[in-house]
Amino acid sequence: MFHFDYYDPSPKTTLEFSTLVSFSNSTNGRWDGFGFNIHNQEGYSILQILFDNFDLDVYYLSRSDPNYVDSSVNFSRNRIYTLKITMDFETRRWSATLDSATIASNRPLFPNNTQYEMNFGSFGAFWYISDPSKAGNNRMYFDDIAITQRAKSAPPTPSGLNVEAVAETIIYLQWGEDILTDNYEIQRRSDTVGWSTIATVAEDTYFYVDTGLIPNTHYQYRMRAMNNRGYSGYTPEVKARTYTQYEAWKDHYRLEITAPADEDSDNDGLPLLVEYALVLSPTNDSTNSIPLVSYESGKLRLRYYRGRNDITYTVQTSTDMINWTSSGVTQIAETLGLYVTAEVDAGSPNRRFLRLLVAEK
Repeated sequence: MFHFDYYDPSPKTTLEFSTLVSFSNSTNGRWDGFGFNIHNQEGYSILQILFDNFDLDVYYLSRSDPNYVDSSVNFSRNRIYTLKITMDFETRRWSATLDSATIASNRPLFPNNTQYEMNFGSFGAFWYISDPSKAGNNRMYFDDIAITQRAKSAPPTPSGLNVEAVAETIIYLQWGEDILTDNYEIQRRSDTVGWSTIATVAEDTYFYVDTGLIPNTHYQYRMRAMNNRGYSGYTPEVKARTYTQYEAWKDHYRLEITAPADEDSDNDGLPLLVEYALVLSPTNDSTNSIPLVSYESGKLRLRYYRGRNDITYTVQTSTDMINWTSSGVTQIAETLGLYVTAEVDAGSPNRRFLRLLVAEK
């Protein structure tokens, strides 16, 4: 049985192969050998652990020890053991244990410590028949096989941290993933609140979505990496501001959030900010939805929809459409709803025009 798991090791890591293993007791007197082979990517066996099910001894060999070496470790049948083989790619040496007993310690991993066979390729479980003329019923059982990469030092500080607001309440974070990291810790602060940890994400993650934020607020972020050896330093802090309601509205309609207030994206004569303030569409003709001036009982009236809480609505009056003033204009809000009626006495002094101005607060 072979399992391929190609791996290009970093010099600052070790690779650990572990498994639970047990051997049955033959009922007819024939004893065999069982074990595990570790191969490089070229298919060469670079080390091997052999369990002699007759003498109950454990042997090893490797590319630097081409003949079986008696490890002086004994085992019992019908008992579960934990076998661990650790390959250190910085010192290019390996060790192995069976439970707490040492099978091999600090042995060269490659012949003459060369590097050409260094990359891990696969492991294989094998059965060594000692006497093929005899029938037998020996068995090796193994379970919970794991190949674990472990760092030998704390990971480097994450690189390329970038943050970007994508909504009123959402900021998107992205960074460069590092193979020596187990987890990333993300911290955030705002203009009024200090640093706090908002998330710890797994090693194979390279982004995080921060939600539930306050619109139009500046946030700062930093992060660090961690593994079995400790923490990295924090990244330099990066900043982003969540969208205003107006920016989120433009983004909803796939407009540039930096589009100027006087831009007319649908060419209907109404600027973007006016369409936002009146809850109109910036992609459809809205000329039939603009508020109109009426004359009733000696008063000029303008009824409009005050639909945004982040907009200031001002109604002005004029006699000549050159000089405008808010003096004398009364605005009356309906008891229910968001409609407002602005009015001015048309005869004092001869007022003839009304207009609505909107601005961001």
